[in-house]
Amino acid sequence: MSYTEKEILNELDLTFQGIPSENYPIGRKGDIVYSFFLDLEHGYCDTAGSRIHLFADDNNWVMVLEKSGYQDRATRAEIDLCYIGNCIKYHIESYPERNYISNLARVVLISHKEFERIENRNGSDMEQFELINPKIDTIQIRNSEIPIEQD
Repeated sequence: MSYTEKEILNELDLTFQGIPSENYPIGRKGDIVYSFFLDLEHGYCDTAGSRIHLFADDNNWVMVLEKSGYQDRATRAEIDLCYIGNCIKYHIESYPERNYISNLARVVLISHKEFERIENRNGSDMEQFELINPKIDTIQIRNSEIPIEQD
């Protein structure tokens, strides 16, 4: 094997501390590099589920930390994926003045626009706005319309 337990634990420690490891791509001066460790207790996310995915072969290893939930500040449901390993193709957003390099990817499941469409607008009762309108019979999850039943 071309990696050791010590190297994996070191990579996890660095990620937990928010420090990019030597496995990150070398950017140019002024680039912003983020190293995220999944936060299951984030104050603006109502976590619905979490998973850890492990992959390895003789030379490469990767751990994907996954969290799904409702982002109450963004008003959307999403999955956060944090990648840690020695063979990751890190996400790079390129701009003329700098690049942003990160080990985090987000998948929006239910958009803000969709939550606005399905929310219960029952008069002035503010306790109802995050509930689904009883007249709604479908919800769009990513690119699919999914039928829902309500009683």
